[in-house]
Amino acid sequence: AKAATRSAPASSRIFWTRAMGDRYIVVLGCTVCKNKNYTFQRGKKKEFKLDLKKFCRKCGKSVPHKEVK
Repeated sequence: AKAATRSAPASSRIFWTRAMGDRYIVVLGCTVCKNKNYTFQRGKKKEFKLDLKKFCRKCGKSVPHKEVK
């Protein structure tokens, strides 16, 4: 009998196989502990660096996160 193999959900397969084109991956880092917590895609035509208030698991509270390299 063949072993059943499970693949990733269709939505994640589309995400990784889609051509990135004019987009790149952005990393957000905590301004308090410098931990890099969040990643997402952003267009290359950026005019400013992101500065969002997000939850940091290391700090245990919502603190400002800035875009880092």
